[in-house]
Amino acid sequence: MIEIDVYEQSYNVFHHRAGHTTEPATPSETRQLIYPLLLQPPTMPPIRSQSSKNLVEQEVARRFNIPRSTLQDRLRGHQQRANSRANSSKLTEIEEESLKKWVLSMDLYRVAPRPSIVREMADLLL
Repeated sequence: MIEIDVYEQSYNVFHHRAGHTTEPATPSETRQLIYPLLLQPPTMPPIRSQSSKNLVEQEVARRFNIPRSTLQDRLRGHQQRANSRANSSKLTEIEEESLKKWVLSMDLYRVAPRPSIVREMADLLL
């Protein structure tokens, strides 16, 4: 890559001409914005078009025998319904885990946790 001194006339060194008092001491904002853009290599178009991407998705969906919409959802980061938490759950995962540990500890003491006691404990966590 060829390096060009953009700020050649903006500083005063003995082998450069002295700047005039009407010239700005630093390059203008336009100059600072435009020159780096001119020095960048041109951008390449995408190798694959959107239609070829759709064809690849169709082939993968066909190979694994799943609907294409399901594959697109997974590629976008959507979770399976079985792996996601229900919106209606009142306890967080941590609270639910601590309630589970409490029930198991009650079992170690040979105390059967009745549903009413578990409900009370859950209310205390909330």
